[in-house]
Amino acid sequence: MNRLRYLLIAYLAFCTTFSFAQNIETIVGNGTRLISGDGGAASLATVSRSINSIVEDKWGNVYFTDSAYIRKIDTNGIITRYAGSGRYIDTFNGYGIPATDANISPTHINVDNFGNLIFNNGYQSVVSIITTDGIINRLIGNGRSDVSPDGASGTNISIGGANIVRIDLHGNLYFAEGSNGRIRKINSSGVISTIAGKDTAGYSGDGGPATNAKFGTYVKDLVIDSSGNIIIHDWDNSRFRKISHDGIVTTIGGHGDCSSTTFIDRMDGHPATDAIIGCSNSFMAIDKYGNIYYTEAFSDKVRKIDTGGIVHTLINKNAIRGFSGDGGPATAAAMHQPCALGVSSNGSELWVADLLNYRIRKVTYPAPRDTTSGGDTIINDSTTYVVQANATKWMIAPNPAENGVFTIAAPANATGNYDVTILDVVGRLVEKTELTTTKPQKFKINGPPGTYQVVISDGFSKQFYKLVVQ
Repeated sequence: MNRLRYLLIAYLAFCTTFSFAQNIETIVGNGTRLISGDGGAASLATVSRSINSIVEDKWGNVYFTDSAYIRKIDTNGIITRYAGSGRYIDTFNGYGIPATDANISPTHINVDNFGNLIFNNGYQSVVSIITTDGIINRLIGNGRSDVSPDGASGTNISIGGANIVRIDLHGNLYFAEGSNGRIRKINSSGVISTIAGKDTAGYSGDGGPATNAKFGTYVKDLVIDSSGNIIIHDWDNSRFRKISHDGIVTTIGGHGDCSSTTFIDRMDGHPATDAIIGCSNSFMAIDKYGNIYYTEAFSDKVRKIDTGGIVHTLINKNAIRGFSGDGGPATAAAMHQPCALGVSSNGSELWVADLLNYRIRKVTYPAPRDTTSGGDTIINDSTTYVVQANATKWMIAPNPAENGVFTIAAPANATGNYDVTILDVVGRLVEKTELTTTKPQKFKINGPPGTYQVVISDGFSKQFYKLVVQ
């Protein structure tokens, strides 16, 4: 056990029962419905009520849509107009021009690995790209209202009706059709395919291939995790559904019953599949750990589904409609119809458009402290850091686990044998084995890259850890 007393350099899987304060502040807007302040401090600028998307690039700059503009807040807190002439795209004025001169109607914006902005240019039924030199061009789409069949390719394919556009880490583009509940994919070679849904809307198919499943006519939002799993807000069916990287669909939130018109706080601490979810105009975001954030416009809350599938209220726990709380705990803050969400690449900041307060607000997550084992382990935002072994904490390293190989070491106070259960991100059993406490034990997950849960049990209590496999 002396081995446990050395410093381990690793990325430690965090326990799902960590608790830590989350404070809220306004980063742009003052309650006035007006677009102003470009070139100055974002804290002194004002915004409109048409903020549909918030993203961060790899350098820490934040971009958001604001009516017919895309605006940028740099790492020094200065706000500028990044794209848009102020006139919507119904009067098209060309590509190959500075983005600040273009007539646009941006909805969902994305930033690729190279720093290019990619967004759905709504009125024109195209996806546009703004390269890092500030020039706007058409990425894909021909402006027609129809949709090209599977197998079609090229920049001139039709994506009419696309109401959501997202990209993954590999440059693949996904969009939801606006009338029949299909999710389409355009790969990095420009070939279009259907990855979920059939030609008719409905609700069916959980547990089977997503291409055989039915979804509602209106997909409100979709997000993609680091493993390539897609989570969609199936609004008509009042559910959040997941399409795994191997094409299987499951419901991960909501039960389809929106008969209750009162959004009381009876969902916290309960499984998301038992909660009232997806009944309101929910925007979504996902962090690098796989936590899902979503808004409830009619209860004025922002909630989270953690990696264990449990619901928590992050902002406005008491469902107070109004504006208050800056500088204090986010759970005590009031909001008025939260909408667009964004999350930082390191998972330490969450941005939310407080629509009718005409603000963008930020929730900051300090480094969490382990409160379950009596230890002194600090979880930082960096990918590699030092952890000090203690007498009661299980150690799992390295994490992320390359090729699925990792080691579990028992704390000094552990005796006897323990059961180790490994589950995938949707709770399916991957492996179950016995662990001895006499020496560190090596494990290998024979599964695809992604997020897994490691459960260690002595038969009376359990500890839960998150493991990322690369």
